[in-house]
Amino acid sequence: MRSELYPLWAKLDKRLLEHQQLCMQDGTTIPSFPWSAECPEILSLWDQLTHPDNLDALLEWQSPNMNNFAHAATVEAIATCRRRIAASL
Repeated sequence: MRSELYPLWAKLDKRLLEHQQLCMQDGTTIPSFPWSAECPEILSLWDQLTHPDNLDALLEWQSPNMNNFAHAATVEAIATCRRRIAASL
């Protein structure tokens, strides 16, 4: 597992959980995943994670032992990263 991604994933997860708690308190829509959040800080962290330079690290990060949420987030991060690479060509 590539350790350089861990701090970014951890910060993203923490901020998403905080945002979900705020949404529950004020009755707004609760985002399930970072890419569906409307919070600029979460979207910025998602953009950092899915930067094209991180593709190899994301591919190495992916593991069959992940829980469903981690697996879905990693698969989407890889797909987003690949879309960003294709868009830059």
